[in-house]
Amino acid sequence: MGKREILDFLKKHDVCVLATCCGNKTEAAAVSYVVDDDFIFYIITSKSFRKYRNLAKNKNVSIVVWSGESTAQIDGKAEFLKPKEIELVRPFMFEKIPELEDFLKIKEYHPIVFLKIVPKYIKMPVFVKGKEKIDEIKF
Repeated sequence: MGKREILDFLKKHDVCVLATCCGNKTEAAAVSYVVDDDFIFYIITSKSFRKYRNLAKNKNVSIVVWSGESTAQIDGKAEFLKPKEIELVRPFMFEKIPELEDFLKIKEYHPIVFLKIVPKYIKMPVFVKGKEKIDEIKF
């Protein structure tokens, strides 16, 4: 499996587990995401959620995307998007996952933040004839 196949796998899905860190404690949550052709992940969250508070202190994240026996494990850095960046990425996100508009309507979640996650490393184990082969992409 090459880079293109890994990207295709990531684009077929729209839910991942996002892991952040608070001090010495890790925290994980299932979140919706979209990924672009450069392997950049985009996620929306609320400033009232733990992941936002964690990311305000530590931008390192891990992501897991899975389907059946396939899994992709991503390590990267999160960035909070600025308003101009949000306007550029918002149509792309809502085209891929229209339900994200509903998230924005929930008043208790305001203020909302948009995250960009730039991968540093992607690992995708593939099992062939009972043996594991690991495909890796380093950025």
